[in-house]
Amino acid sequence: MNKFFMLAIGAICTAGIAVAGSYSFDEGSGLAKSEIQLTNGTPGVAKAVTVQNINYELDNEAQTATVTGCAAGLANLNIPASITSGGKNYTVVAVGATAFSANSNITSINVPATITTVGNDAFRNLSNLKSLYINDLAAWCAIEFANGNANPLYNVYPTLTSKWGTVYVNGEAVTTLTIPEGVTSIGRAFYGFKALTSVTLPSTLKVMGDQVFANCTGLTEVVIPEGVTKMGSVFFGCTGLTSVTLPSTLTELNGNTFYGCTALASIELPESLTTMGSSVFSGCKALTSIELPAAIESIGVMAYYGCTAITEITSHATVPPTVGMFAFDDINKDIPVNVPETSLDAYKAADEWKDFTNFVGFEVAPEPANPFAPTGNEEVKGELQLLYNHTKDKPVS
Repeated sequence: MNKFFMLAIGAICTAGIAVAGSYSFDEGSGLAKSEIQLTNGTPGVAKAVTVQNINYELDNEAQTATVTGCAAGLANLNIPASITSGGKNYTVVAVGATAFSANSNITSINVPATITTVGNDAFRNLSNLKSLYINDLAAWCAIEFANGNANPLYNVYPTLTSKWGTVYVNGEAVTTLTIPEGVTSIGRAFYGFKALTSVTLPSTLKVMGDQVFANCTGLTEVVIPEGVTKMGSVFFGCTGLTSVTLPSTLTELNGNTFYGCTALASIELPESLTTMGSSVFSGCKALTSIELPAAIESIGVMAYYGCTAITEITSHATVPPTVGMFAFDDINKDIPVNVPETSLDAYKAADEWKDFTNFVGFEVAPEPANPFAPTGNEEVKGELQLLYNHTKDKPVS
């Protein structure tokens, strides 16, 4: 005869899950020992389960599961693509906020291609993580990591290189990456990948979000493909970066794009660039000159803060770009500032620009003439005229 145990206590803690309410467990119900269902008072509707020592929260309507933690002592975190509970199959699509924060037992993590979102601090401070297994690189690029600490990758590479682990893509240890064609956007996918030495980006890429390669200190050269229009704090803290090629399609550099790239000595900004956010080049101590394209309209707060090696600035914009506070702090105000000759007075009066004392005007080259533009004096040697009668669908003379 089946025995039922009724628990009516303020909270239940089972394998790391704490849920308030009343719960019933059927000792003879046939539940595997690896699975515990908590019904939260609603018969037949599982809200949280533990399967193979991993905890999940279930969405019964969507039939999806969010990873919320694991049993204490679990070392190899192998997240499955799906789980079965109560006779139903659930696709594992997310990792919840702080799910594994400060877990010092986990040494390896395997992430399935079904994961689409990872919450704040989900993998913060996993001090003993040595191996990360990525099964689908394109799917990994598409994951929405809520912050840098949501990505387990950075834990593989702590401050001491002697304690570095390994990242595997499709079972192969990697320090270089080729992002597959078809990927159009990348977020915080490679945050803290310090062992990364080179990356090839696909021609299909359009948007690079925040912290894509932040703190990838081994990365030295990157070519951004044509088609990319916006970049966030992509290379934040990339102290080894010496060369970046930007595409002619780029219109926006949002905040902190090259913040702290201390080895970056020069960079060519494309003619298409209109907006530069806050702290874009802040702390780039090796940068020796600034050349702004004619299309530039705004430069954010502290954009070039701490760029102490700057010896010359050139702006091709006829209208002085608006400049945020402290954008040019730590730059010598006696250096040459080259601007269009017709705009000298405007620059001398503009906020932040007016702090400079050595403006030099240059003549702006006129737009080249269109050799095919009509002048009105062309000789007509013949005439062919076709009129279209839309009611009869045929040309008439």
